[in-house]
Amino acid sequence: MADVSLVGGAVWDGLAESARSAEVHTAAGLISAEASADAEVLDVSGCTVVPGLIEAHSHLCWNAGPDWREVYDAESDAAIAFRMAGNAHRMLQAGITTVRDLGSPTPQSVALRDSIRAGVLQGPDLLVAGAPVTPTGGHCWFLGGEADGIEGLKVAVRERRKAGVDWIKVMASGGNMTPGSNVYAPQFSVEELQAVVAEAHRLQIRVAAHAHGVEGIKAAVEAHVDMLEHCSFQTPEGSVKDDAVIAEIARQGIIVSPTITGRLGTFRGQPRWTLRGELTRALFAAGCRVLMSTDCGIPNTP
Repeated sequence: MADVSLVGGAVWDGLAESARSAEVHTAAGLISAEASADAEVLDVSGCTVVPGLIEAHSHLCWNAGPDWREVYDAESDAAIAFRMAGNAHRMLQAGITTVRDLGSPTPQSVALRDSIRAGVLQGPDLLVAGAPVTPTGGHCWFLGGEADGIEGLKVAVRERRKAGVDWIKVMASGGNMTPGSNVYAPQFSVEELQAVVAEAHRLQIRVAAHAHGVEGIKAAVEAHVDMLEHCSFQTPEGSVKDDAVIAEIARQGIIVSPTITGRLGTFRGQPRWTLRGELTRALFAAGCRVLMSTDCGIPNTP
């Protein structure tokens, strides 16, 4: 790709608090007053240039529609790969330059990442987990990641490392999108999750835990996972704020990826946006490390 000189406009580096600060960076030369002689010139007068966006939790293999499961089940491996490539390209066109896929079939995930990095396809830089580790019949079992017992879980981690994934994803609780799984109960014991973490760390790879229910979150925290996905503190009575668990998350330095979107709507008659907002504010207030994400690919989150 040829060098491009941006002329005019302003730049925001992702750190400054306002556009006024961005003008200082423009004066410092991050956007050129004059184009270099051998570069393509792009006039961005009247615009503010921002760094590429990061999507920390996506599912490139799904269509984000109400029929997501029917479509996914009906597609061949090749069709799933094409859908993933198309979704990745659209994300790049939207200014998202880094994407972490935390739940798609392992072979397609790794192949797409490597094809983009080799320049075969255009897309964002991908970090992939492949098929999440889940118990038999557990949340997202249909992605091909079922494993049971401590030895089975160790093998599952080794298989994914051999395949070349960037992260291990483990389903510490059930999920709303898998009928028959229990959102509020842990899917693995603390000892099983500890085995996943120990084996992954031995192989120098980190672990992200899907955890909606309070008990699943507690188990994942006790197992010292590296990252918590969703972390929505769900109970049958609704989401609750557990200050002791939040404090422990902060103490351990576990990163939280809360998958907040503007399409949360209501859940079981409660204003879900308000509840998740309060929980996310509590995470920040406690000093937790937070990486924002949307869970795109699920219904109503394109």
